[in-house]
Amino acid sequence: MNPEKKPKDDLSYIFANMKKTINHYNLYGEQIQTLLPDFVHCETIESRSKAYNWEIKPHIHSQLYQIFLMETGEGFVILDKKEVPFKAPCIITMPSNNLHGFRYNMPTDGRVLTLSEVFLEQLFDTSPKVALALNQIRLVPISTDLINFENLIRTVDAIDKELFEDFSEKKIALRAYLSLFFVEVFRLTKQREQGMTSDNRQLQYFRDFQKSIKKSLSAIKTVTEYAQELNITSVHLNRICQNVAQKSASQFAQEYIIAEAQKYLAHTSYTITEISYLLDFNDPAYFSRVFKKETGVSPKIYRQTEVYELRE
Repeated sequence: MNPEKKPKDDLSYIFANMKKTINHYNLYGEQIQTLLPDFVHCETIESRSKAYNWEIKPHIHSQLYQIFLMETGEGFVILDKKEVPFKAPCIITMPSNNLHGFRYNMPTDGRVLTLSEVFLEQLFDTSPKVALALNQIRLVPISTDLINFENLIRTVDAIDKELFEDFSEKKIALRAYLSLFFVEVFRLTKQREQGMTSDNRQLQYFRDFQKSIKKSLSAIKTVTEYAQELNITSVHLNRICQNVAQKSASQFAQEYIIAEAQKYLAHTSYTITEISYLLDFNDPAYFSRVFKKETGVSPKIYRQTEVYELRE
């Protein structure tokens, strides 16, 4: 098919024609502004989606966590290049910095709860198991847990009321409702432990390690430097990573960096040299060698393959 004749709502067309930087939003369609650390927002799916003809184009929220409670209808959630079908009732969790979009079949409705990533981290600062579980994209069909799902809806209603009514001590009430809400989500989405024996302290260290990798995005930062930030030894950090992720600390950090490189290659027009410097590789040739070792192909071939697949 001639690319010029592809419809503008075609998923491949959208990804293949993204600009140098991916669209980042506070809330979809709104320009980025300074975000308060205790930012919370609640709305119906219809209120925003209807204005965009029931299609939310792929985009990123760099500082926001979102959770979608689909009460009626069905559609597709767009994750990276894939369309994943969903059918209500279900829950979709969307941590920050994940490329995503939606195509809703009418009529579809439900609730969207959005809060700052910082606020969510504060809520579960002493509950690393909950924080770690919530920090993953999940699509959870609701079949036998309808009562718990209805309880979640009622809690969101209470959150919405606190946000828009002038009640006294509303911040205290909001924290309480949000904590209850996310604990219930955690219980609904909790997967089998698969033999994982990590205690809460280990999980907290591992989560802090993840945050540090995400913040620095540096290919040259050493395991020793990460460990020093956590006030533990590199041996201890490696042991934690083996227990939680079944990988060494250096392997986990390098895989994260390469995953970020793949996003840049697939979804931006930065040059390979620019990407290598963005990720703190001092030598683009070294970046190419590491990338090929991890993925099996060079950055150039990876980008060509991705663009070809998107345009087919």
